[in-house]
Amino acid sequence: MKVVIFGAGRVGYEIAKQLSFEEYNVSIVDYNKEILRKINEKLDVKAVYGDIVDLAVLEEAGADEADIVIATTSSDETNIVACQIASFIFGVETKIAVLSNKSYIMNAKLFGKNKFAIDMKASPEIEISSIIVRSLSVYGALDVISCIDNRLRIVGVQCTRKTSFINAPIRSIHNVSNNAPIAILFIERDGKSFIPRKTTIIMDNDKVYLVIKQEDLNKIMELFGYSERVENRVLLVGGGKIAEEIAKSVQGLNTDISVKIIERNMKRAEELSEDLQDIEIIHGDALDFEILSESIADGVNTVISTTGDDKKNILSCLLAKKCGARKIAAMVNSITNIPLLQALGINTILDSRKAIVSKILHYIKNGNVDNVFTFADDSIEIFIINIVDSSRAIGVLIEDICPDETVAVSCLVREDKVHMTPKRMVINAGDKIVLVSSKDSVHKINNLFKEKPKYLY
Repeated sequence: MKVVIFGAGRVGYEIAKQLSFEEYNVSIVDYNKEILRKINEKLDVKAVYGDIVDLAVLEEAGADEADIVIATTSSDETNIVACQIASFIFGVETKIAVLSNKSYIMNAKLFGKNKFAIDMKASPEIEISSIIVRSLSVYGALDVISCIDNRLRIVGVQCTRKTSFINAPIRSIHNVSNNAPIAILFIERDGKSFIPRKTTIIMDNDKVYLVIKQEDLNKIMELFGYSERVENRVLLVGGGKIAEEIAKSVQGLNTDISVKIIERNMKRAEELSEDLQDIEIIHGDALDFEILSESIADGVNTVISTTGDDKKNILSCLLAKKCGARKIAAMVNSITNIPLLQALGINTILDSRKAIVSKILHYIKNGNVDNVFTFADDSIEIFIINIVDSSRAIGVLIEDICPDETVAVSCLVREDKVHMTPKRMVINAGDKIVLVSSKDSVHKINNLFKEKPKYLY
């Protein structure tokens, strides 16, 4: 499959890297010669220098043979125009654009048949805001994802000394789970992620990602030491688009979450105060210890720093931790800062670009995969897969899919029953499964769950 990517920034580069690993024919266009030189050195893709709306440049990149174009530049307008050219001049079937302006994204009159030729729109601000709101919906959770007709939850939780099964092997969890079925997907420990065995010991500060039944969510969170009765009081540092999106989303939820925003710029603070009338807006600098401590003093337990400045995000989170915030999360704009955040003990690292890459890659990969979620600096992927009649996986014993610790089928839903860690079951048409894979095994998983050629069924 031929893919042409417009823009070689972080999003474009990561998409090109992932697709080239999976044997897609990839070209990437940019006007930065230094970035293109590095791409030529590191990736098996065609790097083309020039303007992405120049027809001669697009022809050189292979737009006339492309199945998919992905516009990832920092300009919404450039991305829209590039997709238009790809559609009307080169007849490209699938057009994907990264857009930041919500007025573009939410306007149904702009996109569709006989309108702007964009098949999939992806917004960094909306994606990362969605991830943050999911984590806020359950106190103590690093992330919460609903899947398989809302019957299951994928939950990330950081273990503490209050966790009921701390310093115990995974196989002992059922002794304290009160018959609530649970499967551990992966563990993040000391900056490294791995798919555990039953004998793996759960340790203090482990970040554990698990799949559970929806009705067992509060019960499982209590086992980890997080009571459902604690109100989640949140302080957002920085009043940009992301903070505004989070605040609006939280207002629409029927949960015990209270939010306030601290914004340095007076004009922006006044705008937020008018737009978010039920949200407390504080005018001040989050790096002023006195202002920050006063903002946290009334019971704030979660601080999320969402400014465009990594250093400010890091420092404000560290100050918040000193002021007593139990959970701190920082936006990261440069991947070089991620090891620093991990070393400083910041609970959650938020990367909007990684969220966009994951969303776009899922859209591109066809087959029976309902959804893909990327975690742990791209080293772990969780697949939600619907087994259709033509799937190559039908008749395969689950144990045979997981010969080592790089792949695990954690849950299988068959009709009305949920089966956790179902190693001895054979996959049937109609099954829905939750599967976790290390990065090295993703290609194998994609091949296994592809549809058979039509002449074989």
